[in-house]
Amino acid sequence: MLKRNIRLIHGQDSQQVLEVQYAEITHFKDNFTLMATVSALLAGFVFMVFGLEAEQIGEYSKLHATSVAYMVAATGSLCANVLVVCLSTLASMLGPGLALRGPEGSVARALEGMRDEHDRVVRLFLFGVYSFFCTVVCLAWFEYEWPVAAPVSALVLGGIVALRRGSRQLARRFALGEEKAAGSGAAPKPPDAPPPAPPPAGAAPAALEKRGLLQKRGHVRKNWTTRFFEVADGALTCALTYRDREGGRMLRSVMLSGETITCAPVDAADGPTRHAFVVKLRDKAYELELCAASDDDVADWVRAISRNSHAAFRPTPLMSGALRGRRISSGVLKLNAGFHTYAATLTCERLALADDGGVTDVRVARAEAWDGRGRLRAYAPGFAVVEDGGARWEFSCESDDDRDAWLRRLRGCCGSHEHAESFREPPSATSSELPAFFARHSEHSTMCKTPDFGAQQTEAVKAKIPAAPTMTAKDRCVAALGGAGLWTGLVALPLLLKDRYASVFPAAWYAYDPASTATPSPLGLSLGILAVVVGQLFVLAYQYARWRGSTRLGPLVLIQPNEDRRYDYAEGAATHLSQPEGFVLIGGYLSLTWLLRLMPHAYYGFEGGVDWARVLGCLLLQDCLQYGMHRLEHKAHPKIYQESHKPHHRFTNPRLFDAFNGSLPDTLIMIVGPLYATANLIHCNVWTYMAFGSVYANWLCLIHSETHHFWDPLFDLVKFGTAADHHVHHKLFTSNYGHLFMYWDMACRTYKSPRNVRQFVPNGKPPRKWAGSAKHE
Repeated sequence: MLKRNIRLIHGQDSQQVLEVQYAEITHFKDNFTLMATVSALLAGFVFMVFGLEAEQIGEYSKLHATSVAYMVAATGSLCANVLVVCLSTLASMLGPGLALRGPEGSVARALEGMRDEHDRVVRLFLFGVYSFFCTVVCLAWFEYEWPVAAPVSALVLGGIVALRRGSRQLARRFALGEEKAAGSGAAPKPPDAPPPAPPPAGAAPAALEKRGLLQKRGHVRKNWTTRFFEVADGALTCALTYRDREGGRMLRSVMLSGETITCAPVDAADGPTRHAFVVKLRDKAYELELCAASDDDVADWVRAISRNSHAAFRPTPLMSGALRGRRISSGVLKLNAGFHTYAATLTCERLALADDGGVTDVRVARAEAWDGRGRLRAYAPGFAVVEDGGARWEFSCESDDDRDAWLRRLRGCCGSHEHAESFREPPSATSSELPAFFARHSEHSTMCKTPDFGAQQTEAVKAKIPAAPTMTAKDRCVAALGGAGLWTGLVALPLLLKDRYASVFPAAWYAYDPASTATPSPLGLSLGILAVVVGQLFVLAYQYARWRGSTRLGPLVLIQPNEDRRYDYAEGAATHLSQPEGFVLIGGYLSLTWLLRLMPHAYYGFEGGVDWARVLGCLLLQDCLQYGMHRLEHKAHPKIYQESHKPHHRFTNPRLFDAFNGSLPDTLIMIVGPLYATANLIHCNVWTYMAFGSVYANWLCLIHSETHHFWDPLFDLVKFGTAADHHVHHKLFTSNYGHLFMYWDMACRTYKSPRNVRQFVPNGKPPRKWAGSAKHE
């Protein structure tokens, strides 16, 4: 009787499993039907693209890159949507057929196959939707001029961002979690089943503690420094912590529990000792190179670290408490993102946030102060946390003590203290310790105001930023006229010749026939290169006056007063002008595209003057594309960054002559590519393109200047790029990717004001003197 009852119970369980599996198969079938219907509708819309007259596409394909992009995007969208329709139809027919008519076990096979196919079709479906949006953008640029196409593209891109964020939010909200789906084939667990029993006492190995001094190789400078390490946290040990000294400030705390760890001796020929070993955390791509005193010491450390990586260990939290915060994904605030109250627990570099919806595990990559400013209102100051994936969390604190305590712990866990300055207030610098052009700062002018650090200064640093010397009304007028003369000089050649070219050059030199296949006259190309050269002469003369110590063009205030670079003007100018990846490469690109007729026909025309609206449009579009390529070089892959943009970032305190000192791939990716795209998206005549090219090339030089410019307060007001803004990027690497405009950084929340950069505050020591002028000696 007992065996009979057991068989009945197993039969009932199997029947329940089959019912759940059939319900899940029906769910997948409905999903396939819905995706096929929507994809068929999108494919019908896209198919209308191919109804355009063939001669229209053929005519524009020779002139516009938009026609090629238009057809490629339309073809990709059509293929993706048709694939979704076909695969969804086949899966809806074959999957349920196998489940109903197959042999024993076919239901589980059908369910597993439909689940895998469902994931692939969803990816194809999203690709089809995104490519449909891209088709709309290309159609706008193909059919209309840029005043119409630009706002249409902005709206469509906004829709893409909204779709991406909405889909991710829904995926997180309706995620199944770590448990298997109900139809996975296993018998369902009874609702009243008791919780699983705790592991037996011998399941986890005994804790092993280890403390002592080790030599650690730096991650940036690759030098060896002595640090105090400990693999201990009471009785249960599962964290690797190191400090600047025994009992000193924590520099990093790494979670070992449950991580995939490689810890083994290595041969370090350049190490302080031969007894070296390496600790690698595969999931976090984090590596520590360490040197011990002896081979026995290495064996003890390897044994302790490996032992404490057991998943059964749980570390002791470093800090816990209530926090009010919100999450911002990829830098753009969600519309419904409000502050929630979390029960926060910090364990090593992991911040666990618990609320009614569950527990969110945040891996802290960086922690920084936050002034509480939102897009629509201001909150109590607090701190911000950046995850490994780039998402940002903002937390509001009730008091400064809470904020400082959390920041101190967070920065100690994620390694920020390794490169941060001390919390001690630096000694104030007296005017006698600073150069002559820093000495007169009794009054603060608009050139360099003393910022209100407030919540930005968690270390309670209250040092003064050096203020500009006091200027009289006459000095201001002279500096303003000098700045206006400089910027006018950048476009002097097109302004001078736009109405006089017919009387200066023969008609055959500027005549252009769009139907001809002959090589166009090089007059426009020569004038364009000459315009940049004339602008460079104005910039070089301006820089020479500043280098000589003249204050007629504005006060001489170093952006980084602690790291003044000493250089010779002749050497700097020669290096600047001879860079092959600078003017040589860009001049070669302009010559190639001009002589081979790769530019739109409008660029070969001399009729009309300078269209300043198109000049501004070209600058905005070029800088927007350059922002994207610049950030791509930083974030796409470490190898890409090393081969392209890293040579330019060796200048952490750049001078004006370092603007084009980088690498050939960097110029091709970040300048030449966006230039060609801009030329094909915004059509203008030769004078407009000359003005745009001269302003663009010379502005890039000016933002690399080592001193503030007189016009920087005005540019900062309208969020044009300043030299201080770009110095922030060279110093921190993770902010201010834009060059000419800061709008893209503000939209993506990668902008950091120079007033909030700790390295731009004097450290109390006199900066190194400038060479080449007796005034600086």
